[in-house]
Amino acid sequence: MRPAEVVLVSMPWTPIRAPSIQIGIIKALLDRAGIDAETAHLYVTFYDYLADKLGNGLPGLDELESYGWTFGEWMFAVPPFRIQNEMDDARFRLKFARRHGERTVNRVFQMRRLVPEFLCHRVDEILNAEPSVVGFSSTFSQNVPSLALAKLLKARKPKLKIVFGGSNCEGPMGAAMHRMFPWIDVVVRGEAEHVVSTVFRELLAGRPLTAQPGLCFRNGESATVVPESAPRVTMSEVPLPAYQEYFERLGQSSLFEKIEKVWLPYETARGCWWGLKHLCTFCAANGQTVTFRSKPEAQVFDELLELRRRYGVANVWFVDNILDERYLRGLFPKLSEHAEKLSIFVETRAHISKLHLGTMRDGGVVMAQIGIESFSTPILKLMDKGTTALQNIRILKWCAELGIKVFWNLLYGFPGEPTGEYQRMSDLIPCLFHLEPPNPPLRLRLDRFSPYHNDPAKYGIEVTGPLPITRFIFDENSPDIRDLQYFFSFRYADGRDPEIYAKPLKDAWASWRDRWRQGQCQLVHRVEGGDLRIIDQRASTEPVFYDLGPLEAKLYLACEGGASAKGIWNSLTKEERSKTSPSSITELLDRLVTQRLMFKEQELYLSLSVEEDRNCKHERSHS
Repeated sequence: MRPAEVVLVSMPWTPIRAPSIQIGIIKALLDRAGIDAETAHLYVTFYDYLADKLGNGLPGLDELESYGWTFGEWMFAVPPFRIQNEMDDARFRLKFARRHGERTVNRVFQMRRLVPEFLCHRVDEILNAEPSVVGFSSTFSQNVPSLALAKLLKARKPKLKIVFGGSNCEGPMGAAMHRMFPWIDVVVRGEAEHVVSTVFRELLAGRPLTAQPGLCFRNGESATVVPESAPRVTMSEVPLPAYQEYFERLGQSSLFEKIEKVWLPYETARGCWWGLKHLCTFCAANGQTVTFRSKPEAQVFDELLELRRRYGVANVWFVDNILDERYLRGLFPKLSEHAEKLSIFVETRAHISKLHLGTMRDGGVVMAQIGIESFSTPILKLMDKGTTALQNIRILKWCAELGIKVFWNLLYGFPGEPTGEYQRMSDLIPCLFHLEPPNPPLRLRLDRFSPYHNDPAKYGIEVTGPLPITRFIFDENSPDIRDLQYFFSFRYADGRDPEIYAKPLKDAWASWRDRWRQGQCQLVHRVEGGDLRIIDQRASTEPVFYDLGPLEAKLYLACEGGASAKGIWNSLTKEERSKTSPSSITELLDRLVTQRLMFKEQELYLSLSVEEDRNCKHERSHS
């Protein structure tokens, strides 16, 4: 690391496949202000360190990151941050081996033993750069790794100024962090664009800090906590993040060749335009700042191409919580026409049309995280999602047709949810084996700032305290522990146990995952003259064929996006109407539902098959 006045640090745990946009933006802001700063993507070095120490015993990167999500803070709760004892370790092993297995718990103990040496080396690396200020960005499981390194740095160089920021510092969490850990000089709460240049200038000059919105700081023995203000940042002010040090560090890593694809995080928007209308009851992704702001399309277009040219990487990860749909009309069509092609990851809602999905695909979208969460419309209403089961199934089908890879979650455990919906969803899932399955089903998590957390009694839940693992990380008697936490334990007012009634859904998901991994699971159709042939390989590798005549084929294809029998009847020509009736259309569609070729919700029917690749061939038929 080259000498610098300021070093900006990103600790484990965060995906090694991407640089930190948080310290990348702060670095760009400090560059703009003429402040000499360097970044340190130390999570890359940590993964490399584990690879060197564990050799062939290193878990795969996905498994390693999953350990970090669950046990990442605990692994870094080592001296001098926390003094370990054998009794706590025995209790930890007993508690978590039952849920995660002995193999996983043995692995995380093995990794924890390597952490003190890793931290000592990183202290040397940072201090060799001779900074006067070290800044840490902390999100999710980065708190304790950052706190542990910061404490070591302060012990070695007491005059060093330590600054913390990031989503773990928002609201009461940042104030609690400043109270609990005296080696932190400044905590920046909320958006940093309007405050960081002044903060770092004043720290470097040794001047008393100006009281700016959101800051927690010390002048001598007294501490100041300045209230946060409403967001003032317009997205056009946010600079292109600086990622050069990440690529230099990654290029020196032994894991570099094992990483199939590196992504460039890019921020086009903050807040959530849907949340301004209906905030999903479990969602805390925007913290206290739901107000939606986005960059002008021309700026996004220019910055995307600049990112590609600057780093030689075409994979761009839109980190926005929700896509600005204006970009469907201008940005993506413009990208589709440009010679420099990008591969883009976005997050969007399930209501989006097939036409717009096609526009996104043509503009470079290859992956999407879609807020599906359930196949139960009553449960989706409890979430305030504003979507239906039919829409969720439909978008999975359209993404399959368009070749867009989907990342999505299936959640359970919502207060007040009708338990019978889980058996109904488990019965539905075999109909969907040809579509991309979700991540393993996730039980509802209670996050700070979500409606469930802000008003638990309204929703029939009781917050019981921090997560169980917290007692193995912090002093559980500290009055500030609750204020520091982002995740919480809770219980249901009606005493329900979602693990009991959600089991059929979990079992159905496991079958879905296994069938999908076999790689031959499909439900496709092709037009042959005026007829339609549907090929079904969801239950077996041996295909089953269904042949529909011209009129039946038209009725089936009319349900491609969801349609009612009455609506289909009204769309037919006079001649076609003479050959059928609304009741016979309903009878046909209901038969197709029974054959699992259709999904029905209230009066709407949705065809489930996807259009076949023209190169696919099948050898036997069954009508």
